Amino acid sequence: MSLISERLDAHLPLNIDHILRLATKLGYAKQYESIEMPKDLKKTIITFLKAQSKDIRGYQAKQCYFNSQMLTLKTDFEPMKNRLKYCEGYWMSPSIPIGIPHAWCVLDDQYVIDTTLVFDIYDRKKDLSDRAIGSFPEGWEYYGICIDRSEILPALMEFESSVSFLDDYRIVRKRIKQYEAEIAQKGLS
Repeated sequence: MSLISERLDAHLPLNIDHILRLATKLGYAKQYESIEMPKDLKKTIITFLKAQSKDIRGYQAKQCYFNSQMLTLKTDFEPMKNRLKYCEGYWMSPSIPIGIPHAWCVLDDQYVIDTTLVFDIYDRKKDLSDRAIGSFPEGWEYYGICIDRSEILPALMEFESSVSFLDDYRIVRKRIKQYEAEIAQKGLS
């Protein structure tokens, strides 16, 4: 059992925990695995990420929601045409064994693309070789749900900044009610 699963089983009264428990019941939440990308795909992704880096403020630390939302919106164009999805949930590592609310992207429904976190906080590399691009260090965990890209731009415009779709009180209640209704309708109590 993963550390994040144990956390969710503890039934903490936090919005993000609650919504992830509901999403898990519905099959929307999942644990993302470290998967080595084929070399040609990884090269294409890194080239794409570097090209977007300037527009996304160099993928600054502690800006996971902004970095991931902007990157997802940039994929309306080739070569990433709608292949990248925006995800939110928890990230955890052996050195930080608590669930950290976090955002990342997923390519082709399988490869984690996390431009925010780095493998070594003291050595942030501009070539992005220190980021989770498909594979990530042993013990790192990503657990969350994908948020439909059609929700990102309206939220950016309404709140004039990037926000967490799973933790911001202004928007999370609607999703909780939606998931609770789905669970009741499907008899998944």
